[in-house]
Amino acid sequence: MNEWLKWHLDARTGPKRILALDGGGVRGLITLGMLQRMEDVLKQRLPDPEAFRLGQYFDLVAGTSTGSIIAAGLALGWKVSEIKELYDKVCPVAFKIKAKGIWSAVYDHTKVEDVLKKALGNEQLQSDKLITGLMICAKRMDTGSPWVLTNNPRSKYWDSPDKTYKHNKEYELWMLVRASTAAPLYFEPIEVKIAEKGEGYVEQTGLFVDGGVGGFNNPSQQALLVATLPSYGFGWSSGRDNLFMISLGTGWWRMRKDLDTLNGMWNWQKAIEALAAMIQDSVLHNITTMQALSSPRKPFRINGEIEGMRGERIVPEPVLSFQRYDASVEADNVCRVCNIADPSSKKAKATVEALRQIGDIDPKNLANLYALGYDAGKCRTPGVDGIESEDFPAVFDPPFMQRTG
Repeated sequence: MNEWLKWHLDARTGPKRILALDGGGVRGLITLGMLQRMEDVLKQRLPDPEAFRLGQYFDLVAGTSTGSIIAAGLALGWKVSEIKELYDKVCPVAFKIKAKGIWSAVYDHTKVEDVLKKALGNEQLQSDKLITGLMICAKRMDTGSPWVLTNNPRSKYWDSPDKTYKHNKEYELWMLVRASTAAPLYFEPIEVKIAEKGEGYVEQTGLFVDGGVGGFNNPSQQALLVATLPSYGFGWSSGRDNLFMISLGTGWWRMRKDLDTLNGMWNWQKAIEALAAMIQDSVLHNITTMQALSSPRKPFRINGEIEGMRGERIVPEPVLSFQRYDASVEADNVCRVCNIADPSSKKAKATVEALRQIGDIDPKNLANLYALGYDAGKCRTPGVDGIESEDFPAVFDPPFMQRTG
């Protein structure tokens, strides 16, 4: 374990910072746009801005599905621009349609595996190249159990004393990311060897799918539990000035479907719609809970009933400092960012529809996704929107950070 990672994981080194990244296919480019803005803001606190990496600031980076790819890159010390370069390579290959998803998966999993293996190599969860905490969420189908793996040596299954199962530390990063990104219908599940055949126990193989199926498409609430519950081995302190979390989405819009359109769908199509709605609901539930435990500087709007919950908590004192960022994929915002004059035009509707897809790889669409994310990070009204330096309280500045203005 390198010195950076030791420092990040040590509960005694002061307040802790967590970054939680949602799933969403190619819409991970929206996340990257916001992360680039965040990197630009935070690096100004350093004497040598260009040497800064977000993995140096955050003590734990948690990700699900496309968020797990980004989380792995950040934890390895990559700049946001380097992860963007990876997406420019992986998206056109991984999301090239090969089937309709009825009898076989829509996309070819071997293509994404090739890219992940090339990018992440043979690095394992115990890799010395990881400079900060990493958390990846997946779902084991054959046992119905969500899997949340971290690179914390104090986690329960890090080692296998009786050798009845594979050490968590020996799982390869590319395989964990592949498991986390195996969205049902879109990518085939992946088989992972859990235990080799040996004396006194049987060989065991697990079948894994996207962590969003386990309710972790937004991993923020689980990241809070991992960081604070003693059983997970981190033992970090909770409290407004002790724990800080940033949660980033992959685009947000209100799901609306015409009744006749829904009724005219095949059952498998309705199942896809229901799964998408369930995942969006789980994301919103997570954000609601996190805001109910904190007092965000810029509350994220939940719905028309409770709005952004400003000033509303279910605990006397905040359990943590929390902030959610996401980009609107509603027509008015899309048209503003993409320079489309008429939100009701065919061009506007087609653009919005493309941006909401999990795997539209048209170059223009990919560019628009990143532009939406970066635009969401721009501050137009201080204290209301965008990503500002003031969103990152001074109490959470790591020792190596020096404010220059």
